[in-house]
Amino acid sequence: MMKQPTEDDFTVVEVLESGVTVLFEPTQSFYTFYRLADPDDIKRFGPVSPEPDNIRHAGPSADTGEYQSDEVQGMAHSLASDAVKAK
Repeated sequence: MMKQPTEDDFTVVEVLESGVTVLFEPTQSFYTFYRLADPDDIKRFGPVSPEPDNIRHAGPSADTGEYQSDEVQGMAHSLASDAVKAK
């Protein structure tokens, strides 16, 4: 059975003018999203790109391990969007 990621599994690592990096701590996976500038894109997707520009798995596995990758990516996107809105 796959584990469910929770918000507590993530840390917003860095919010820059150009993007946001979020760390999924259980697998040491870093998700980097670009910040969007076009108002139409922001209306459609929120303040960051819908897909990560870069995913780097730094932990012992080369993926999200016991977690569904789409769920991890979706939560990383949501937290990246929230971090941009809060800044």
